[in-house]
Amino acid sequence: MGPTATLVWSPIEAALTQALEEGNHPCLLIAPFATRAALKRLLGHAQSTADLQVITRWNQQDLASGAADPSVYKLLREERVPLYINPKIHLKLYILRNNVAFHTSGNLTAKGLGYARESNIEVGSFVELTRQDWLKVFELLEDSTRVDDSLYEMAAQYAQQHRASTELPPFDLPTPDVEFSILSLPASPNPRLFYNWYRDLGSLPDDQLPAYAHDASNFELPAGLSSAQFYSQLGEQFTARPLVAAIVQLIRDAGSARFGLVKQWLQANCSDKPTPRRRELTDHVRVLYDWLDFFYPELSWSRPGHSMVIRWSDGPGTQRPR
Repeated sequence: MGPTATLVWSPIEAALTQALEEGNHPCLLIAPFATRAALKRLLGHAQSTADLQVITRWNQQDLASGAADPSVYKLLREERVPLYINPKIHLKLYILRNNVAFHTSGNLTAKGLGYARESNIEVGSFVELTRQDWLKVFELLEDSTRVDDSLYEMAAQYAQQHRASTELPPFDLPTPDVEFSILSLPASPNPRLFYNWYRDLGSLPDDQLPAYAHDASNFELPAGLSSAQFYSQLGEQFTARPLVAAIVQLIRDAGSARFGLVKQWLQANCSDKPTPRRRELTDHVRVLYDWLDFFYPELSWSRPGHSMVIRWSDGPGTQRPR
């Protein structure tokens, strides 16, 4: 389903259901209020939730009034879908993988989507996302806090203890530890393609726009850089990432690393919860190998047999052509 020039009126779930059943996988759902029952019903129409992330809002008023439903985390954890909270959001935006989003007044609740007998009157429309939209989306994601078991327990306990209270203590989000995260890795297939997209966004396929926007936001590259400036700044930022440096050290210490070893290391050392399965890390590691091969003259990978192997060489090496 593409963007429309008309408004979709309540029940808005009908339009979303149709889009999901047509194979437009959900990519990012953003709403201040989300309930487990409504979210489960909506996602029941999705053919895949492999790329899904959800952002909602938990603050003291939301939790005490019951508007915020911490049990959403348990549902999404079962589906291995990351949940984030952001205390500033008021927007409701349901982004699909085909670069189309449903912008609406309706929350991810039974009344908002139109599942309840007495639902709200809501309205929305499908819009096509631009490069600037994706940059804003990833900025929002970076400013949000990833929910884990500890934060869920804290929110659930707060909601139970202060239900309908008139005076509410603050609900302070914990300061996250600086740990390795899969989100710090590049998403564009390789630096050359990333530069081609940066230089000419008209060549960017719609299905690759999220990957480009992720890296543009992740590496904070200003517009108008020459080729040399682009690769210089990108290389400095990429190689300075603690996660990248740790993996390079792993390869250097071992002399070489098979594909499975790097996936095993990522699974054991990254803070992402739920912990990604090995097969979910395949694309991340394949992309990472190409970036490492590009920016580290000492590294190169090959595919002996059926396994990709990346090797460290202390020889002089040469920088990859650009």
